Amino acid sequence: MFKKVLLFILFSISVYPVYAQTDQKDIKSFCSTLVDKDMSSMHTRRVLKQFFYTDDDLSNFIVYINVQIKHTGFSSSVIYGCSVQEVTETGSTLKAVLDITGRGAFFFLRKHVLVTTHWISNDNRWYLQASPVIEINE
Repeated sequence: MFKKVLLFILFSISVYPVYAQTDQKDIKSFCSTLVDKDMSSMHTRRVLKQFFYTDDDLSNFIVYINVQIKHTGFSSSVIYGCSVQEVTETGSTLKAVLDITGRGAFFFLRKHVLVTTHWISNDNRWYLQASPVIEINE
């Protein structure tokens, strides 16, 4: 009995962290790609394209992040840091909370914004799925 319990514990410890790290690999890679990127440049758009399943998702995410950056009071649209705060898995989707850091009004001030992102699994990869931008008809 003791051997069965010990084997179960060892198997759980050895398998679970690998599974959890696999789920977060694409998210952590996305965060490291965001660092030192200007969210208003075409270069950033080309670099981030690999993390999105559709161009619409990429466009919606860039608009959303630029609005959040402006609303939070970043002095520019350059992201200086990104970290994963929380990841919740629900079937073939993940919800990740990212802490995005930028420069404040003075060079020594840092501003933070928490952004909730939704990821979908396709072909053994995770892709960011952005919420649609609300269109305003004037």
